[in-house]
Amino acid sequence: MINYYQPWLLPILSVKKKRVPIGVKRYYYHSFEDALWDLLLKKRIKKGSILLFPSFYCQDVLNNITNHGYKYVLYPLDADFQISSHAFRKYLKIHKPAVVFIFHACGITSRLITDVSRDNYLPQNTIIIEDCVHRLVNPENIRLFGDNHYVIDSLRKVSPLPGSCLYGTVQGLSFSQTSTNPISKYVIVSSIYYLWFRLVLSISAIARVPSWTSWAHTYVLKKHDDIIGDSRVPYAGFPFILNIFDRFNFHKVETRKTQQVRLYEKYLKPIFTTYPFYKIRISKEDYGKLHVYPLGYSVTPNTQLEHYLYKKGIVVWFKFPDSKWSKKRGVLFLPLGFHITEPDIEYMGETLREL
Repeated sequence: MINYYQPWLLPILSVKKKRVPIGVKRYYYHSFEDALWDLLLKKRIKKGSILLFPSFYCQDVLNNITNHGYKYVLYPLDADFQISSHAFRKYLKIHKPAVVFIFHACGITSRLITDVSRDNYLPQNTIIIEDCVHRLVNPENIRLFGDNHYVIDSLRKVSPLPGSCLYGTVQGLSFSQTSTNPISKYVIVSSIYYLWFRLVLSISAIARVPSWTSWAHTYVLKKHDDIIGDSRVPYAGFPFILNIFDRFNFHKVETRKTQQVRLYEKYLKPIFTTYPFYKIRISKEDYGKLHVYPLGYSVTPNTQLEHYLYKKGIVVWFKFPDSKWSKKRGVLFLPLGFHITEPDIEYMGETLREL
């Protein structure tokens, strides 16, 4: 059976502790959205302000943006999750957003981050949030191009740990992190659901029961996600988590993922030109940074393919099927991690070729 999430933590731990670079500061929160609410609050982003998001994004987060009194506008991404700087500048000029989100979808680097000309067109006071929820962010490799540039990750998306880190310059994070009592219904209930999810996921991996894995995602994790971000006040994460996170063996993880991406390229090659699948362009520098291996789907996603894969013991699905990007296409998230072997990847390739 093939799981989407890695059930085990041990293979990615090391002894050496990672530290953020000089000039960079970090806060740890209960979730990505808790970090976001605290940042918007402390940077005094007024209610009703426009926040600019990519068209491939989590609708639940966008709904919470509206529920918290902000407005959002979507800028279009192409089939490879990219937008030209020229097209992006038009959206900045028209909408004049207070906050811009640059998303590394699936872990693929957005060219908006690598575009050095951005300093010439980004509004001086606009906050730039680099959304790294699909990346395992090494604290030692954080690079910021100004005091209004922030990075937010999500540990639970890329590891068995919960919570999110907010990175900024010392000046950018000159405010004090909100200190809210963690013994609250919001934190306790969401933590219980997350621990329940991890427990069922681990048991299903040992017992090799795909239906349990599917249920853990579609019911337990969904309950968790429905709660996360709903709090009107931001909550910090449990401090001990960072002591574990800072001992991740990032080199080992990236090496393993790079090997697996190459295997996906090998075993999926026969279907890359077979309708409706297509190959999403990924630079070799991103191989080790990917959260998943993304398989493009040139028509609107359907549940028949997901059910077919479930029956074959492959628990994967189309991501963000309700996003604007997915109105014309889809992306199937295929797993990476220490729980995936070469025979697993070969089996997935064979199963998709049999469609």
